[in-house]
Amino acid sequence: MTSKITSKINYKEFGDAQMLVDKPNNIKENVKNFSFEYRVENKQLNALFWADETSKINYKEFGDVVSFDATFRTNMLYHMVFVPFTGIDNHKRCVTFGAGLLSREEIDSYIWLLKSFLKDFGKQPLLVLSDQDPAMKKAIETVFPQSIHRLCMWHTTSKLPLKLITDITFTNSHVSFNIVNNPDFRKKFNFLILNYRIEVDDFEVEWKSLLNEYKLTDKKWLIDMHGLRHFWMPAFFKYVPLSGLMRTTSHSKSENSTFHQNTYYGSTLVHFMISFEDAIEK
Repeated sequence: MTSKITSKINYKEFGDAQMLVDKPNNIKENVKNFSFEYRVENKQLNALFWADETSKINYKEFGDVVSFDATFRTNMLYHMVFVPFTGIDNHKRCVTFGAGLLSREEIDSYIWLLKSFLKDFGKQPLLVLSDQDPAMKKAIETVFPQSIHRLCMWHTTSKLPLKLITDITFTNSHVSFNIVNNPDFRKKFNFLILNYRIEVDDFEVEWKSLLNEYKLTDKKWLIDMHGLRHFWMPAFFKYVPLSGLMRTTSHSKSENSTFHQNTYYGSTLVHFMISFEDAIEK
């Protein structure tokens, strides 16, 4: 490009965004099967996608199930969202299919990212896992119409500690406690939602019984998640091909943990990319 690209804000280290584009472009010109796409609006870099040859080999072998995660912001200066595409190999280890950076968590941005992924990989996954982001859901339906979309179990259950705080008023005091800290409840809850063998009718009976036992029938989050049960509870789609990998693919959190450990919140975009490459090498 002839014009210079600026970052989303006027950052004093001029050229950071331009460097982020120039380096992958040079690799793309000289390295076979390296893919790099980016989008600029008003001279501002707002979206990237990249994948190397190893990522493409991984996708060819293990790309039936893809976890699409957008929960990690790169730094406080640019506020770009890091979006890795993750799968599981035949040893149940995380493998990376590609990654992106987005300045906006909007339908248009996610559609651009998924189209870039599809352009470079050529086929839709059979099963896509994501969090509950409605923009992401719409983008997946638009770009991957042949894929089955389900919610990542880890993202869903990780919200439990924040959603199940219960208030109790005693005679002279007011106490809040988290039902998730009750080992009996957590054991029963996990057994129920992770049970692939239970039939739907039996699940409904057990679910109602569990909420009654722990006085949780008025918890809006549990009511809402029960309404979405067909999207994240295995009992409701155990006959979907490859749905058995959902719980395993939820371990994409371990890959994100690796990226967290190899980056820091105040880093520039170039530093972030270098750290990403180091994490992939490890």
